[in-house]
Amino acid sequence: MLSIKEVTKVFPNGKKANDSISLQIESDQIVGLVGPNGAGKTTLIRQILGLLKPTMGAILIEGNDLVRMKDNYFGYVPQTPLVFQSHTIRELIQYTLKLKGVMDNKKAHNILNQLYSIFNINKWENMYGYQLSGGQLKIVMLVIAICQMPSILILDEPSNMLDVVTKKKLWQFLKESKMTVFLTSHDIKEISVLCDYIYFLQEGKIVFSGNKQEIPQVNQLPVTLKIKVKEKIPEELLNNFIIADSRDGITTIFSTDINEILILIGSLRRYTFEYLSLIAPDFDNAIELIMEEFYE
Repeated sequence: MLSIKEVTKVFPNGKKANDSISLQIESDQIVGLVGPNGAGKTTLIRQILGLLKPTMGAILIEGNDLVRMKDNYFGYVPQTPLVFQSHTIRELIQYTLKLKGVMDNKKAHNILNQLYSIFNINKWENMYGYQLSGGQLKIVMLVIAICQMPSILILDEPSNMLDVVTKKKLWQFLKESKMTVFLTSHDIKEISVLCDYIYFLQEGKIVFSGNKQEIPQVNQLPVTLKIKVKEKIPEELLNNFIIADSRDGITTIFSTDINEILILIGSLRRYTFEYLSLIAPDFDNAIELIMEEFYE
């Protein structure tokens, strides 16, 4: 659906914000773009939206150049909410939907009613923008963007400013909606819950990408076994493993092969277990470890 091919952005001062970025977003996918502050995420979003022209490269939508696409192709929610403070929330939503030509669309109204119910907007729809919290304003922008029924919904830090309960409601809605979404986020949990595929951006370059099955295999993330037995474990059983310092009698054992760990546990069955914990690499801790590398 959306193809970004070797897009580079060099500003007049010589700063290269993006460097030969290529990525693909297919229909009904939720794709995440993560990386440290200043990595070039927002610059890339602005280029996708047509607000910045790439210095080099191409942005294609269904094989067509970006400039030929209709206005409602993208729905966009920036990191910081921007609304007219002197209008009520109901006025803002209705005016925007009318402006975008979806005011009389039955599907759009069904989505709007669903979002009103999910976020309890009825309770504050007659309040003015200046009376609302940052989180409430963010909800308003999300509602406006989603109800336009864009082909691709672009979200910059979508749950920023939202409380824990509202975050979960938003995540559930996005997963169930089957919308095509491209998002940036620093929230590891958000990335884990929502994204089917992730691109990692550092210093303007894509340094890694993968889906939920591939990411845990990055850098051969170790399986961690923490074990405490009453008896002393023979050294020959542990020769093939990396052993961390024992604390309170608990031995921490690392291996890149979970089958080796399971064989070890089996060989220890004759011992008296006091504690056992097995942590296999998963999507969440893989993302966390990769992000930690970015910030070093």
